[in-house]
Amino acid sequence: MREEVKKYLFIGVKSEKDVFFKKAQEKGFIEFIPASKPKKITFPKHLSYYLQSLKTLKPFETDAPPIESGDASKAAKRINEVNGQINKLEEQARSIDNEIDRVYIFGDFSLDDLEEIKTVGNRHVQFFAIKQKKRRSKDTPDELIYLGTEYDMDYFIGISKEPMHYPDMIELHIKESLSSLQKKLADIKQQIKAIREELKSFAPWKTHIQNALIEALNIHNLHFAQDETSSELEDMLFAVEAWVPTKKLLAAKQLTKPFSVHFEPLPIEKTDVPPTYLENDGFSRVGEDLVEIYDTPSYTDTDPSPWVFWAFILFFSMIVADGGYGFIYLLIAFFLRYKFKKIKGSGKRFITLLTTLAIGCIAWGVLTSSYFGIDIGPKNPIRKYSLIGLMAQKKAAYHIEQQDDVYQFWTEKNPELKTIKNPAQFLSTEHKKDTYPILEEFTDNILLELAIFVGLVHLSLSLMRYLKRSWANAGWICFMIGGYLYFPSHMDATSFINFLGIMSKPFAQTVGLQMVIIGLSSATLLACIQLKLGGLAEITKVVQVFADTLSYLRLYALGLAGMMMASTFNDLAKDANFFLGLFILIGGHALNFTMGAVGGIIHGLRLNFLEWYHYSFEGGGRSFNPLRLLKRR
Repeated sequence: MREEVKKYLFIGVKSEKDVFFKKAQEKGFIEFIPASKPKKITFPKHLSYYLQSLKTLKPFETDAPPIESGDASKAAKRINEVNGQINKLEEQARSIDNEIDRVYIFGDFSLDDLEEIKTVGNRHVQFFAIKQKKRRSKDTPDELIYLGTEYDMDYFIGISKEPMHYPDMIELHIKESLSSLQKKLADIKQQIKAIREELKSFAPWKTHIQNALIEALNIHNLHFAQDETSSELEDMLFAVEAWVPTKKLLAAKQLTKPFSVHFEPLPIEKTDVPPTYLENDGFSRVGEDLVEIYDTPSYTDTDPSPWVFWAFILFFSMIVADGGYGFIYLLIAFFLRYKFKKIKGSGKRFITLLTTLAIGCIAWGVLTSSYFGIDIGPKNPIRKYSLIGLMAQKKAAYHIEQQDDVYQFWTEKNPELKTIKNPAQFLSTEHKKDTYPILEEFTDNILLELAIFVGLVHLSLSLMRYLKRSWANAGWICFMIGGYLYFPSHMDATSFINFLGIMSKPFAQTVGLQMVIIGLSSATLLACIQLKLGGLAEITKVVQVFADTLSYLRLYALGLAGMMMASTFNDLAKDANFFLGLFILIGGHALNFTMGAVGGIIHGLRLNFLEWYHYSFEGGGRSFNPLRLLKRR
């Protein structure tokens, strides 16, 4: 949750300043405000050395025990020097390699022989190149010898008494023979290999250099905060402003108690931008990681972390829509937990997120009877645990009882259905072998409506969160609920509020239309009361609300696409021979598994960050960044 942060002025005896700041850094809950205007922060050179050396050592692994003592600064400097040598040699190698590519087509020869031909034989040997397009449009001089073509260039050699020049042809001057260039390149690669061995020998220094970097950063941050105080009473006192979370006030009193330091609250000015202090644990902390992907909440925002987390789990599960894939996610999560037993921080939270996503996918797969795209017939015992299957039976019972248009449509296609009164038997009537069109259509309709219903609830919660800021939100909630009740009946569709006996079609249509009118009117009226004439623009929001609600159809569409692809791969594998079928099965499901994960992440977060944030998130904040001791994770 977001904790309130207030501005305070700390005043103390200057002789105690250094000790006070050092103690504040150890506690790590005060963000000091620089006394001077924001200036360009220069990174100390010795810190740059540490960072660059760690970046250089990153690819190198070793089984040697880590070095825990020694001059880390000297080691970092040497690592950077060695890396610089490698960079220079690699640049030389690239240059020579390019030169080899340029002269390779002319073959290997001695430049001394060419000079002898020139002096003794009175002949000039020249090398030329021309683009193929230009060569086709012109005749090639007879005295030139064609050597070959590389890419879109034709290459020639000419031997003449006098140096020749040809229009559109490029003369190539060769200053070193091919064998000499190749030897140089081999020597440089050997040097690079030897220097890399020296660089690899520094791999055990990684941990020691990281610790030295953290220590240097802590000292740098401490000095930076100390230097940004102002002096008072002829340099006898120091004064500094700071942001302190309200819940840390008692800790602040305990911090200042041993010192001659006093602090008091200050008013927050219009030019101030208070930091956002979020404090979460458990699943909400994982949700905070998701929130940070998009933006930092403003200091006036209600923390959306737990809301985003649980909504993301639901959306991801509906998009993947397969309990079998969920089981694979769970195996991956268990493997990561076993592989990285001591992992902490963001890595541990990622594994927690993956585990929760896996459980969500399995639960949704059970509710929809979806496992690796395998067709689960209505007579299969697994269907007993399917919520969607039970709802389909309720829907069938409703149409059998009502004898409505849906019932008439199916009985006209199959007159035998007129004698069936049992909903399960009605759904299990086959059209062709192993195909159940009634069950499939009813299931699709329920999943489609469920996606809209989830969107309606999700958006309503968003509107409710900021009801105090925008009174019109109450009207829009009423409008959305009314639309959900009215439009199915208006279009002669059967909603699950009808076949579950919650509300009849005529009553839902009547009440829904009234709620649409009341909601639209009250949203505009409440906006005008709150915003005066500016509230008249609220009426234009109807298009946004309608479009945002329909956006949740992607949950149905992506889930259905994944199930259809899985089923298609199963059918293709079934019709192929064993080895080809196995390849199709593994490759197809791997592809579908990957696409489902990508779609679940992108669209699962999108519905939170775009549709949901639109009504209950301001954003644009900056994270609370106190002076604290950095520690190695």
